[in-house]
Amino acid sequence: MTRASKYRLNTAAEFMVVSLDRAKEHLKADGIEAEDALITDYIEAATEWAQDYSQKAFMKQVWEVYLDEWPYHSCVEIGRYNPVLSIDSVQYKDEQGDYQDLSTSNFIKDLNGPIAKVHFINNLPSLQSDQVDRIKITMTVGYSASANEAAQRSAVDKRVIPAVLLKVAEMHLYREDRQQKSGNLTAAEYLLHPLKASI
Repeated sequence: MTRASKYRLNTAAEFMVVSLDRAKEHLKADGIEAEDALITDYIEAATEWAQDYSQKAFMKQVWEVYLDEWPYHSCVEIGRYNPVLSIDSVQYKDEQGDYQDLSTSNFIKDLNGPIAKVHFINNLPSLQSDQVDRIKITMTVGYSASANEAAQRSAVDKRVIPAVLLKVAEMHLYREDRQQKSGNLTAAEYLLHPLKASI
């Protein structure tokens, strides 16, 4: 089985998993606007850290996965960010170097396990020779497919928001780089550790 390793963000999440007001409430900074931009940066950085750490996508977003060739054993794991809500398209570069849609008869989507997979079947088309990124899988990820901010946020695992808030508070309190003790989990890491995919 092949594990995809090249990802590119296509469409960022429209909403933050933690609102600015919620973060300011946590920081006891209600009614103080001077650091709104800085706190927003903390939220975005903390969210990115939490997603990378847990290997989960919190709010709905679209990612592209690239492969250089048809996968060995005809199956590829696309589990950098789960849950995968949908596989929106599978495309390949033809011999002229143009992306074409792969027929749905040529792949099976497996979104039910802890790590999403795509199984390629039947006679697969020829790819452009001697090139990279010849296969592109576009997927929508997140805990909810809803377009509503509140619905997306309420669907997120309940450990996520406290973990992000803890990380925001840590960045807000300690404004210098600090070395963590090897092997010890921070409180935020402890909350997110069970969400990590077993790979």
